[in-house]
Amino acid sequence: MKRNAPIPTQPSVTIFIPVLNEEAIICQSVRKVASRLANRKGSWRIVVVDDGSTDRTVEVLLPLLSDTIRLSRSSKGNSWRENMGRAMAEADTDVVGFVDADLSPDIETLPVLIDALVDGADGAVGSRYLPDSRLERSGHRIAASYAYTTFLSLLFGRSVADYQCGLKVFRTQVFKHLAEVSRYEGPLLRGWFWDAEILIRAIRMGYRVVEVPITWIESPRSSYRLASQLRLIPYILAFRLRLFREPTTHEPPRD
Repeated sequence: MKRNAPIPTQPSVTIFIPVLNEEAIICQSVRKVASRLANRKGSWRIVVVDDGSTDRTVEVLLPLLSDTIRLSRSSKGNSWRENMGRAMAEADTDVVGFVDADLSPDIETLPVLIDALVDGADGAVGSRYLPDSRLERSGHRIAASYAYTTFLSLLFGRSVADYQCGLKVFRTQVFKHLAEVSRYEGPLLRGWFWDAEILIRAIRMGYRVVEVPITWIESPRSSYRLASQLRLIPYILAFRLRLFREPTTHEPPRD
């Protein structure tokens, strides 16, 4: 696939939802995402990626499963999205993306992100920090997120305003290329940094990534923990050093 090759105006889409012990909300979240996808033209699929839940998450999902709503179970344990990244690399639709299970990012923005890919972008991400974005979040969470974003910007540049928003889509062939370069066969070390690393690699390799303002309403069930971010600092610093030894561009896969 050439980097600027178009995708259909009504692309097929697979949206992944990572879950860990979300029995209370997952069915409602899946129904909302399915409703939004069903309102657009083009085939679609939802894949819920269970990250080793120990509650009834899988049990309550079973009645919803169909050709368009599927379940992928990981035996590797809690990875904070990285198991989902491996599953996304196996998608066979035109577009692949993910949304957090608590739907803190407004799912109504999803069609706008998909349209950005149809218009020529390689990736499109929701952003909480653009002028037209709307953010409802506690003060300490805003401060922690700002510190994390500033830290990443100092290391990797301000190519995007929001590395971590839990709503992102990519052309599938582009994502497969990024996943291949990221080498997911190793141990699960990326944690919350997983999707930031994908963005950093995409921009470094010359792919076009656009940000779209989003409404973000913090869920009381959010699994964000500052301690989990701090534990990633050694990995992030090691990743920055690895980038010095990697070429800045890679030949993308071709059809």
